[in-house]
Amino acid sequence: MSTLVIEDLHVHYGETHAVKGVSLRVENGELCVFLGPSGCGKTSTLRTVAGLVRPSSGRILIDDRVVNNLYPGERDIAMVFQSYALYPHMTVREHFAFPLRAGKMPEPEIAKKIESIAELLQMHPLVDRYPRELSAGQAQRVAIGRALIRTPKLWLLDEPLNNLDARLQVETRAVLKHIQRESGITSIYVTHNQEEAQSLADQIVIMDSGLIQQIGTPQEVYDEPTNLFVAGFVGTPPMNFIPCTLSRANGQIVLRHETFGLELEPELVQRVAAADGHAVMLGIRPEDVDLRPVHGGDPASDRMHPRGTVYVIEPQGNEQIVSLQVTLDVLWKVRREANSAAVPLESGQPVELTLRQHRLRLFDANTEQRLL
Repeated sequence: MSTLVIEDLHVHYGETHAVKGVSLRVENGELCVFLGPSGCGKTSTLRTVAGLVRPSSGRILIDDRVVNNLYPGERDIAMVFQSYALYPHMTVREHFAFPLRAGKMPEPEIAKKIESIAELLQMHPLVDRYPRELSAGQAQRVAIGRALIRTPKLWLLDEPLNNLDARLQVETRAVLKHIQRESGITSIYVTHNQEEAQSLADQIVIMDSGLIQQIGTPQEVYDEPTNLFVAGFVGTPPMNFIPCTLSRANGQIVLRHETFGLELEPELVQRVAAADGHAVMLGIRPEDVDLRPVHGGDPASDRMHPRGTVYVIEPQGNEQIVSLQVTLDVLWKVRREANSAAVPLESGQPVELTLRQHRLRLFDANTEQRLL
């Protein structure tokens, strides 16, 4: 297949600087997901690769060939949009044949290609139906098949699952991943849905304000976020935060908040020693917080562990999401298995929080870059 290289890409729309110096490499056969909130520059980057937007500066290379000045039809790419864009007067078979006939492929080869793509998409019973006779998920599979049938160098997908309901999103996501693995086509997938990104990607490119914030595998960006934005954007529920100060006490480094002081374990001390006295943001994932109901006062425990009050409990089948009022303006989420919750919780109940220190993340309060 192909490799894609983007070098120092800038895109302007009038006075708006939409993409600011994006550089990355997508390897042969890789599925790369651009992830970020609306307006972060991910779709502008994709459309520039497709040739639908002209970059202000920078280079785009497909297989070491600069394609900046090539028209979209000369780049050998295929694109799947958020809308299916199917022709109402064409059957599924005719949609699959359309790009092949445009390329002057002989009819016997077209028939073989249609047979192959219908098998891959599990659409044999549907090839003679019209778009009005298809479900939303089936229609999206037709759009996918039409894009893939001529085996392009690059497959570009711009939020293709947005118009599907939750169940169809999960089903179509599995189909997409299977097709991409089977075909081996180098792919770029744009989404604001981090669950989609985590489940599909070989590599995730997280963007915000036109800049790349982090590039990594799904597990890397979840476990090792490079800054406060990534930590708060990736994860459902998102990472919990609370402002603290690093200070020394009796030879130890302590995370101090106005309501508690958390003494760091020895293996973490050396990693943050240089940040002594810094204002930091403490971050912890919802699954890395343990809860213990509090009965009566315990001043010693108060000093060593944060406390909170159960705000609301959200049952999620085999788990619970517990919202905690940690301070007047800080609400935390805690994920706990419903069956392992030895002591039931109820709204308004005070609890003590034990943080798994090997999963703590600390961010500089000024630069928002990760310290630990």
